[in-house]
Amino acid sequence: MAQRTMAEAEASAASITRRHGDVLSGARPFITRADIPGKGTYFRVRVGPFTGNQSANSVCQQLKGRGTDCFAVKL
Repeated sequence: MAQRTMAEAEASAASITRRHGDVLSGARPFITRADIPGKGTYFRVRVGPFTGNQSANSVCQQLKGRGTDCFAVKL
């Protein structure tokens, strides 16, 4: 999930923890900054770390089942 401001990203991270903490397997949201040429700055909300791709995909599928968009990326 990407937001235009740090405040929006922090609110999204808090919401993810509050709504889905039971499926995050101990992982926590964190925020990264992305400066995209021609589009501006975005703040990406990510969750991790996970022990591997299978664990990340499992959590992602559970989040999708709850209506939260998700995709796994290798960091």
